[in-house]
Amino acid sequence: MTFEVKNGCYRYPGTERQVLQNICLQVESGKVLSILGSNGVGKTTLLRCMMGMLQWDSGESLLNGTPLRQIPERELWQKIAYVPQAKTSVFSYTAKEMVTLGRSAHLKMFELPGAEDEKLALACMESIGILDLKDKQCNEMSGGELQMVLIARAMTSNPAMLILDEPESNLDFKNQLTVLNCIQELSRRRGISAVINTHYPDHALQIADDALILNRDGTCVYGKSTEVISEENLNRAFSVRVCIRSVEVENEAFHCVIPISSRSAAAH
Repeated sequence: MTFEVKNGCYRYPGTERQVLQNICLQVESGKVLSILGSNGVGKTTLLRCMMGMLQWDSGESLLNGTPLRQIPERELWQKIAYVPQAKTSVFSYTAKEMVTLGRSAHLKMFELPGAEDEKLALACMESIGILDLKDKQCNEMSGGELQMVLIARAMTSNPAMLILDEPESNLDFKNQLTVLNCIQELSRRRGISAVINTHYPDHALQIADDALILNRDGTCVYGKSTEVISEENLNRAFSVRVCIRSVEVENEAFHCVIPISSRSAAAH
């Protein structure tokens, strides 16, 4: 599977601000793309344009060479699954019920999930280690638990590609690692493509093959994560001086991004 964006441009309706300018990217099967940028720069907008939830002003998104606008919506959502930011759920669904809802793209109109759908939902939960949550109410879950449930829900459609909006935000260290390991496992062992919108350059360096950094002027830097996530590019995108260092732990190298000071602080 190949997902592409070619020369994507977008501005918010009624404004002159070009949020996204000539965005080009490509995601292959089993690869992870990380999208980084400061708050309000347009990362979630980019995800929505990529999936066709918002229409590009110019440019296009393509799946296996076919423009998304030419793919029937039902067929598209069988191939691409979206995992939104996990927020406290107000729904009184159990985890199993929430995950089973992910089968909706495969059901006919007004058709309810059947025994096979529930069986698949439980299998997806077991595959990412959350089967013990199956009877727990979503509105009683921690942020980390709910995030994993949403990932399992996305997996029930057997997608070729996952698009995740800040999946590790507002989670503690352990739950961040759990989510990152899950994404890495799905891409490496199952060949699923993943696009992850994140605030954490360290996380992108840990799991992403490629990275795209959005700047406030709508431009971007795109390429291999170890090349794109540089001190210079992070300084420009976040207005923060950083140092990137490698740390070896048990014969494995980890990249650490250390913020030194903001530009405004440095100026004083």
